[in-house]
Amino acid sequence: MGTRRPKKGQFLAKKRRCGLVMNRYDPYGTGCSVCKQRTHHLGAKYCPSCAYKQGKCSICGKKILDTSAYKQSSR
Repeated sequence: MGTRRPKKGQFLAKKRRCGLVMNRYDPYGTGCSVCKQRTHHLGAKYCPSCAYKQGKCSICGKKILDTSAYKQSSR
């Protein structure tokens, strides 16, 4: 008695406004900008291996790490 409950579906309504739920299943969706491989996250720009090689965030594409001094390998 006296407990306050949120309206049902508020969480999903917020996701719909942000555009996260609308295109959840997209068989021809976005792929990696470099190798055209399918990405793991919705709206991701790079696959994890290409993002690691370039030192970028896989979702937003922002440069995170200067990889010029690193000897990297990805298998």
